[in-house]
Amino acid sequence: MANIFRTITLTVDPAAAGPLYDVYYSTDCVNYTICTDGSSVSLPTVGSTANVTFPDTTACIKLINLSSGCGNNFVVESILQLDYLVVAGGGGGGSRHAGGGGAGGLQSGSFGFVLSTPYTITIGVGGTGAGTNGFNLGNNGSSSVFNVVTSLGGGGGNGTGALLDGSGSAGGSGGGGSAANSNTNNGGYGTSGQGFRGGAGGLSLGYAGGGGGGASNSGSNAYTISNYAGNGGSGSLWNGTFYAGGGGGGNYNSPSLSGSATAGGGDGGNTVTVNSGTPNTGGGGGGGAVAEAGGNGGSGVVLLKYSSAYSASISGSLTASTVTTGSFKITSFTSGSGTVTFT
Repeated sequence: MANIFRTITLTVDPAAAGPLYDVYYSTDCVNYTICTDGSSVSLPTVGSTANVTFPDTTACIKLINLSSGCGNNFVVESILQLDYLVVAGGGGGGSRHAGGGGAGGLQSGSFGFVLSTPYTITIGVGGTGAGTNGFNLGNNGSSSVFNVVTSLGGGGGNGTGALLDGSGSAGGSGGGGSAANSNTNNGGYGTSGQGFRGGAGGLSLGYAGGGGGGASNSGSNAYTISNYAGNGGSGSLWNGTFYAGGGGGGNYNSPSLSGSATAGGGDGGNTVTVNSGTPNTGGGGGGGAVAEAGGNGGSGVVLLKYSSAYSASISGSLTASTVTTGSFKITSFTSGSGTVTFT
């Protein structure tokens, strides 16, 4: 839960009774509580502004003029609620017995929005998977943003031969470690509140990478005894759909198993085609086996759910679509950057 950072504008002149106001907030627009850091706000004339912080459950705010007492001498303003999901781009998978890419960071919650106020949105892109030659570490995804909420891109998975350090990259969720000839085959760390770490790679009967981390749990370590690559970490459910699953690790030996992905991530390779993360889920790309490049991470998404009584106006390069379900609308932002304003 986050606070609402709100600029109040005085729109009604209360009979020139004085410039100082106490600020109250309400969760039901009936019962009001004084805002502890907003008392004695100076608003000397119509059009004057003041910055005040409110709890994010606030539905209405009220100004009471200190010179005139309570009476009817106040201005009430509504703050409307919406639910949000912010998912960053997933990380790319590594190549050559590689770890899967970590899922893009995922954050969800409720937000008190104000009509006619623009809010910034940016959609993260998925990280590209590692190529079959040279540097075998998949690229991190990029961040997605809604207002003050920033979800970090998923970490790239690592591959054998990339570095002496075979660890996956940190990110919203961490990338899987590789089966590098190293004692450091760990999965990359995730970000608290956004995702989990990747699984470790392993050397035994063959070479197997760890799974990328997901929004709900960590990627699996490679199963060195049975020579199975690690599975991607699970994604998170929002409004009936799973998002931000980690990519599966890649494996060297057939018929040993490559790692499987969940919730938008890509399956790892095992002498077969590596799968990329699903677009607009933030899924991590699968790790490559021997000759296959790592899979690309899936692009991110921002989803906003709000009352169907209101409409969203979109600016900038954002690509978006809106569906109405019952008394709610859900607007999905799938690429670009810009702003959204509700009316």
